[in-house]
Amino acid sequence: MIYQTLTGGLGADPVEGLSHFTGKAALNTLMITLLISPIARRFKLGQLVKVRRLIGLYSFFGQPYTCWYTWLWISDSTRHCWRVK
Repeated sequence: MIYQTLTGGLGADPVEGLSHFTGKAALNTLMITLLISPIARRFKLGQLVKVRRLIGLYSFFGQPYTCWYTWLWISDSTRHCWRVK
């Protein structure tokens, strides 16, 4: 991600490229978290349900991609509000 930013591999608008990259990573970890309950029920793994909340919190706060994505989304959406016409 850093290499692509420095070499111009993210295109003309690097904020949009970073937003897409980090958003996909956040979505993937969210989907993994949501799949825990059905997998635990199917294979009768009660211990897996006990760590579901921990994995869910990690998918937002513990993973830098998700926090970075949220910050990029907020900064990109407010960037248009401050433009002087």
